Amino acid sequence: NGRFIAKKAGTQFSAANSAYAGMILGYTDIGLDELIGSVNLTTSYVVPSDEFGVTFIVPPSGNVEIYIQIQFDAGSTGAGDLYAGLSTANATSGYSALEDFHEVELIDQSGRYGLETVVHTWTITGLTSGDNLTYYVGFKSTSTSGTPHIQFGGNSTNLSPDFIMKATALPATIST
Repeated sequence: NGRFIAKKAGTQFSAANSAYAGMILGYTDIGLDELIGSVNLTTSYVVPSDEFGVTFIVPPSGNVEIYIQIQFDAGSTGAGDLYAGLSTANATSGYSALEDFHEVELIDQSGRYGLETVVHTWTITGLTSGDNLTYYVGFKSTSTSGTPHIQFGGNSTNLSPDFIMKATALPATIST
């Protein structure tokens, strides 16, 4: 039934429905040994492509952590900030916020040509166990001056880190 119980000497090792906590449920890597990719940012949330998502089956706890890694280039003026938000729709359908509180500012005024690799996580609770979901990530900037963009991957040395998005099971007993 998809439920695992870890026991030691007959005693359950974790909170009920939580033995799988920490298990990676879905993983996306864009840019692994591919040509470097780059997407110019706009002032509205946009999912860069249909690939910018992660598919997973909700664990028994109904709780997951969504993780992203991306590199941000502030462009020639450094005027724009970087924001990211979780979307229930892909690039083809257009960004659709999962919840407004899952839209966050990641970088504030990086500086001219500033490069920063961003890692961010979202905690998602109250999902229905067994549901098959795909979440996407959209990005925006407060300004398009100087062409701020995200970039990822490469198939030679000294290029950008890959875009990574993953879903990890969380235990039933989390505090919020």
